[in-house]
Amino acid sequence: MNRFLDRVVEYVNSVEGINRLKLCVVFPTRRACLIFRDRLAGASGKTTWSPSIMSIGDFLAAHTQQRIINGAELLLELYPVYKKHWPQTDYSTYYPWGKMLITDFNDIDKQLVDPDKLFTGIRDLRSIEALFLPDSEELQWLKDFSASLNEKELSKLQSGFMQTWDKLPKIYNDLNAVLSGKGLTYEGMAYRTLCRELSSKKAKLSHDHFVFAGFYGLSRSEEKMISDLKEMHPVQVFWDTDSYYMNYKHMEAGRYFRRSPLVKVEPPKSSDNILSKEKAITITGVPQKTGMARFAGSILKEIPDAFTSDTAIILPDESLLPMVLNSIPESSGDINVTMGYPMDGTAVYSFVKYLYNLHRHGKKGSGDSVRFYHRYVHDILSQPVAGSLVNNFAGQHDHLFMSAAQIKEKYSFGQAEILFKDITAPDDVITYMIMVLEYIADADNKGLSGRLNKLCLESAYSEIKKLQDLIKPYLSDIDVNTAWQMVIEAIRSLRIPLSGEPVKGLQIMGFLETRTLDFKNLIILSMNESALPGSKHSHSYIPFSLRKAWGIPTRDESDSTYAYHFYRLLHQAENVHYVYDTSAGTKPGGEVSRYLLQIEHELANNTGNKSNIVQQFLNFKMPVEKDQAITIPKTEKIVNKLIQRFGADGNEYHFLSPSALSSYINCKLQFYLKYVAKIKEQEEFEDEIDSAKFGSILHHVMEQLYHPFEGKTLNASDIAAMIPLIGNHVNKAVEHVLKTRREQLTGNNMLQVGAVEIFVKRLLERDIQDEAIEIIALEKAFLTEKKINGSTIKVGGKFDRVDKVNHTTRIIDYKTGYISLSSPIDLDKIFTLPEKKSLFQLYFYNYIHQKLHSDQTSVAGFYQIKQVASGIQFPKVKETEYEALIIDFGERLDKLIAEIFDTDVPFSKTSELANCTYCPYKDICHR
Repeated sequence: MNRFLDRVVEYVNSVEGINRLKLCVVFPTRRACLIFRDRLAGASGKTTWSPSIMSIGDFLAAHTQQRIINGAELLLELYPVYKKHWPQTDYSTYYPWGKMLITDFNDIDKQLVDPDKLFTGIRDLRSIEALFLPDSEELQWLKDFSASLNEKELSKLQSGFMQTWDKLPKIYNDLNAVLSGKGLTYEGMAYRTLCRELSSKKAKLSHDHFVFAGFYGLSRSEEKMISDLKEMHPVQVFWDTDSYYMNYKHMEAGRYFRRSPLVKVEPPKSSDNILSKEKAITITGVPQKTGMARFAGSILKEIPDAFTSDTAIILPDESLLPMVLNSIPESSGDINVTMGYPMDGTAVYSFVKYLYNLHRHGKKGSGDSVRFYHRYVHDILSQPVAGSLVNNFAGQHDHLFMSAAQIKEKYSFGQAEILFKDITAPDDVITYMIMVLEYIADADNKGLSGRLNKLCLESAYSEIKKLQDLIKPYLSDIDVNTAWQMVIEAIRSLRIPLSGEPVKGLQIMGFLETRTLDFKNLIILSMNESALPGSKHSHSYIPFSLRKAWGIPTRDESDSTYAYHFYRLLHQAENVHYVYDTSAGTKPGGEVSRYLLQIEHELANNTGNKSNIVQQFLNFKMPVEKDQAITIPKTEKIVNKLIQRFGADGNEYHFLSPSALSSYINCKLQFYLKYVAKIKEQEEFEDEIDSAKFGSILHHVMEQLYHPFEGKTLNASDIAAMIPLIGNHVNKAVEHVLKTRREQLTGNNMLQVGAVEIFVKRLLERDIQDEAIEIIALEKAFLTEKKINGSTIKVGGKFDRVDKVNHTTRIIDYKTGYISLSSPIDLDKIFTLPEKKSLFQLYFYNYIHQKLHSDQTSVAGFYQIKQVASGIQFPKVKETEYEALIIDFGERLDKLIAEIFDTDVPFSKTSELANCTYCPYKDICHR
């Protein structure tokens, strides 16, 4: 295999009469430098001096007298300059705009664009028309943009853009003046300065012979730097090209070579490797990221020399790294992860983000300590990083917001105040993060047993300490939220170096790290459009048209770069596996990369038999279990359990209620699991006030309002006097049901509680319309007894309200949903259809009350909250038929209860799938 780096090695060893100490070899990446150094040493065959070998970034730093800064440090240096022009702007507002400005300034400088000409009055086309050739493509871009601003009256948006645009050259010049005064610079300006010094022959060079190898898409400043060096010293440029994309003008992979003035001076000698060498190319569609990673592991098993430097796994989506590492076959050979472990895919980074969410959603009442939203408390304490911090991870709780003291007690977390504390100032964020990272690192934590997690903590700690020193002068302008964003950004950008032999074994790397490197066997994952070439878009102050006009890179240049490096990997490859995600709706996923379509339709047609291209799909067949009947015999032992639970001698709160009987009607097996096996339903503490919580709050308010009058008779004035008390009772009900104060609620929950207050007021106003109301009972259980096989069984229900109006006893049940009572009564359906459970409850209540109070005339009805104006809804039954209906209901009820205790009737799974829709046990039945 004729590797590109070997050709550079051959050149260095073949040139005679040069002092190697004065030779400088420059590559795009440090990775390429490392491999080249090893290849050069191996090819020399003797002890000899090594030339200087450095990446382009290191070359720039070595020839720049000022210190190059970036990231947070550069943002902080720009801030005072920015604030001069927008004095009212705080750091939080500035932060995203500052990042955009720095990117633009870097682009302007690297392309050697004159900022004064770029930022000139673009509405006056004549003032800059002379800068371009009369028919140039660039001038047309500028004309199109200028036309959009030549209207007589600019829109508000256009006017705002022009005002901002006019300030940019001043900000640019002021920033460079500030940095120069401090001996600082940024990458783009360092390039511009070096080009200026080379042109004037003032640059201090430590070498007199240069080699630039493996570059693509050089900026104008990089091209000029090489051109100026050529005028002073021997310079050899190695391009790595192939005739396949150089000879076809439609192929974006060769765009830079066809346009670059530097390339035109010395055109590259393109190889013909892509079309002439035999290649086995397999394109495989696999569902999900995990599927791709596992498939990569299976491919390695089929490659004889998989664990040598001839094989590479390429990850355009670097989040796949953990899954790929876990999928590598056991007893494998050497592995080297060149890309480092991205911090944003680690448990430590997730933990920091959860901390941010925790504090961002914290609530603080007047004179009260901060309380934290239950979901974020759960997220924090369930993280692997939290590990053994808590002694009792309860998981579920009944508080919407929790204080540090409550968390400490609930989770047996002795030092809860370290994580769950009030943060009110930006410097608190930094000191808090340092303290938390120290605490986690020192904790005896099973989740941190791996070396990787410890390295992540150490790296995060070191980065936050640096940030602490950087932001000290700006604390008065930074708010808490911005400080958090800076912390997260600082940690997110970190990469954790992994141990490995750099020049040996299977290579696992990011896509752009492959520059200048050649491999015999390639496995490239995430071959989806959203990963390769990717969908990242950088925001810019400089409109697209102006970028095109002034030759500042756009998305087109980025796509060209990705295309080149994609095809460059095919130069020497013999076995190539492209794997893409077939899962729709994933990121990346679904849409196959355009490069694979080019392989399929263009390369296949041009190579003839030289390339064997195979396409396949890998699907994981999921076993489908047949719906099997489940029947549990009703033994004497089980019947005795039921008697113990519902018998007269059992717990006073256990009785056959309408809900228990409805459960049996719905599914006999469901009744068994809940009341015999006593398998509790999975409790979930919902963030939003659902219908159950809504009903609980409303019931509690109504009970408390009427409670002082229990056993008394109310008139209209008594009820009217309750209306001003509604708000206070709603507040108490919220604390009782949600375990939090009403003022701590947000969003939809606030609206729901407001709706409760409105509905309660309407209920009271409707009750005022009745004559005197005697309140008999509120939220009281009414029980009767049934004799079953010599045992006494308690049967009954808890009535929301029992009152008396005009000598008629009313059993009232508040309903937040809608129930139709207009259809004719069909007791057969009531005792067989689960959807009739509300009607079953209604007649059940009436039956129980008449059993207990046969001397009273009673009727049960629903107070439907959303139809309060209609009053209490009673069954549409003639009064003369009602008594017979209740008697019939009672007889059917006796048969139903007798069946529950009948050993000849087993507990079986319902055959009606619709009954399983909301069943909490449907997973047990595989439904």
